[in-house]
Amino acid sequence: MPDLPVPIVRCELPTPDAIVIDHPMAGRFVLVDIRVDDADLDRLRERLAVETELHAVPPPLCSPTAAMLRDSIAAGMTARTRTRRPLVLVGAAPEPVARPAPTSPEVEESFLPDADLLLDRAHSARVYDVLLGGKTNYWADRIAADEIVQIAPTTPLAARAQRGFMHRVVTELARSGFDQFLDIGAGIPSEPNLHQVAQSVIPTARVVYVDNDPIVLAHAAALMTSDPRGAVGYVDADARKPADILAAPQVRELLDLDRPVAISAVGLLHFLDDEDAHRLVTTLLDAVPAGSALAFSQVTPDFGEHGAMATAMAQFTAAGMPMFPRSAADVHRLFLDGLEPAEPGLVGMLRWRPAVEVPLAAHLDTADLAALTDVDVSMYAALARKPAH
Repeated sequence: MPDLPVPIVRCELPTPDAIVIDHPMAGRFVLVDIRVDDADLDRLRERLAVETELHAVPPPLCSPTAAMLRDSIAAGMTARTRTRRPLVLVGAAPEPVARPAPTSPEVEESFLPDADLLLDRAHSARVYDVLLGGKTNYWADRIAADEIVQIAPTTPLAARAQRGFMHRVVTELARSGFDQFLDIGAGIPSEPNLHQVAQSVIPTARVVYVDNDPIVLAHAAALMTSDPRGAVGYVDADARKPADILAAPQVRELLDLDRPVAISAVGLLHFLDDEDAHRLVTTLLDAVPAGSALAFSQVTPDFGEHGAMATAMAQFTAAGMPMFPRSAADVHRLFLDGLEPAEPGLVGMLRWRPAVEVPLAAHLDTADLAALTDVDVSMYAALARKPAH
């Protein structure tokens, strides 16, 4: 079989569930996620048929070599997973355009993307979106999520339980008067989002989301609309560089750091090593006044080595998302030292004020979470305040 050149074009069509591949020897074809239902697949076929007619796309390459190449490319792009549809053909590849030989090794700026979207590797925020049942994710994320769930089947429920903790703790913070929130590691939007929960209690609440995944930020800017009485901002920054977060114009413009701020690090700290996680927490808390609060979750082995997240840890690491589980003693040393934990203290996530009612989340079906145990979730949760000295 001939060597496989890199595809000329690779773009999403019409959603992350389908990828168009334009290959000089295999032709132009589409690879579709097997979880696309039949109705959506039929609509995709209809769209492709219309586009073929409108744009006079040539017929597909039907030679045995082209067919083998398509199968090989499909196998290579879906390694370690069986969840892929057969190929949907679109048409023959266009004739390659001759380009003059480069005169220097420098790359023209016009060919450089604005940001590396990292779609070829799993990202924790997008894997979390898969586990929550969302659609803003890509094949690498789905492959990683599939493999994690095979090892730890309750992981999707643990992700939903963590989302539920965020809803409860933000509700409690807003009801106690907090109207400023700094959410580190915002993740893919999934309603109700943090600002929606906060603004349902205090419509004038101001929220700044921080993430360093351009996909997250693009969707956040498009989907997270503030109550007109409040405000929402988005910061592109790395949690390992908290000084950059504090220096961001959106933080300075939307938040008054002379007044108490609620800092959320739900679902984040266990993706940072001890040094980075401790620096993030201490730097942010040093920048806000007494009375400010820190809410966070943390994966732990304390509930048993066979707990969901503890079991999945190696799989997260293998997918390029190293995870750092911590014991209760580690959490107190790194994050709670000098703070005043609110009741019930550092506890299994499911036991953190489970009776709190979140009006905007009343429609969510949580019946299957009722039977979960600490072992199933394997995460701590806590809310703590910065005391006056």
